[in-house]
Amino acid sequence: MGWFDLMRGVASAGGGTPTLPLDYDTYGFDQTNLVFDFNPMLGLASSGGLVDSWTDQKSGLVVSNTGSTRPDLISGAVNGKAAISGNGSNKVLNGLLGSNKTVKHIFIITKSNFTTGTFADYQGLFSPNDLTGTPVIVSGSSGTTNLETFNLDTLAVDRVNTNSFLPLGKWRIVAGTSIASSGATRDGWSILSDRNFGARFYNGQIMRVLTFSDMSSDNLLKVYHYLSRQMGKTILYFDGNSIVYGQGVTTPFPITTVANLGYEGYLQFNFGVSGQTTAMMQSDVSTQILNFFTDYQKSIYIPFEITNDLALGGTATDAYNRYVTLCQTAKAKGFKVVACTVLPRSDGGGSFETNRQTVNTNIRTNWATFSDGLADFGADTTIGVVGADSNTTYYQDGVHPTQAGHNILASILYPVISGISF
Repeated sequence: MGWFDLMRGVASAGGGTPTLPLDYDTYGFDQTNLVFDFNPMLGLASSGGLVDSWTDQKSGLVVSNTGSTRPDLISGAVNGKAAISGNGSNKVLNGLLGSNKTVKHIFIITKSNFTTGTFADYQGLFSPNDLTGTPVIVSGSSGTTNLETFNLDTLAVDRVNTNSFLPLGKWRIVAGTSIASSGATRDGWSILSDRNFGARFYNGQIMRVLTFSDMSSDNLLKVYHYLSRQMGKTILYFDGNSIVYGQGVTTPFPITTVANLGYEGYLQFNFGVSGQTTAMMQSDVSTQILNFFTDYQKSIYIPFEITNDLALGGTATDAYNRYVTLCQTAKAKGFKVVACTVLPRSDGGGSFETNRQTVNTNIRTNWATFSDGLADFGADTTIGVVGADSNTTYYQDGVHPTQAGHNILASILYPVISGISF
């Protein structure tokens, strides 16, 4: 049974607080501060291809409309789940809860109907529907709204695409976090329009809305993982050193890899840290990465290191064994793993190159016993062979690849990832 079969749970027939779907606990994010959940599998009523109402599955808020200004219903928008669609001019759902609720963090799965746009084009995704007070808008300029929007792809931990708003074009997770520490407290809310701030209407589709009154950084990542799985994305976890982090370049190879694979199907988290060794990765891989895994998730772990291990005096045997153990730990948890060979470097010391060749040979020979794919960076004739690190077109300083070098890394890696099946 796939994860998408677990979206179940039924709203209370007689009103009151609906029952939460069982998948909340399955996916492991903390629901303590969950305020609203508009779930496409629950509480969505329609007629004639238009949405009559949508009932939130946490607090019981019903947003609705009548006539031609009802949003369009899009069946099977994401993994068989429905979505509602606005036209950018008058379609909206409004609702009054009967009691104030405080919203501080918003997560929305959405797809714009336009190909280019600015932050203003995303105003109206979710907002209070009263006409007074400070607006709460997903999207907007910093300082002019109570909620400043950011896309989680711009966080340091997930450097997918820092300009993902411009344009979106495909299904993405959009999130807002409060500028004001208290968030915003309101009784009435709207989806697809920010009625109290310029009456903007969103031109796009919405598949899921989650709002929280507070959010820890750990829970933020768990919610993001949960929504990514709901979208059916394969999650890539890049782990390693300053090369993985992207030292000295604008677009590190993890970003380009996902761009080559397609943002609609893949998401990446970058856990690269300057100076990190394989042993350091072993010490924190469980808390940083492995603990996010569930049986309903498509996840690939890409550890790219060994170079610092060898440069700091590790033997070829010890460095190889540490790397294999790291990969085996991820596989035992349920991850698919891509093994990576080591690039040359000019500052590794007298035995570095000999040890690198030994390690790379061992990885090429045995990768199938501890991983699911091989990205043989060390065999590339442009950036992987002996002496390639002296070419300033592809190496900044004899250690870190240039942007051109990162582009080659991505070109080697993405076909390997695309060939992994679940």
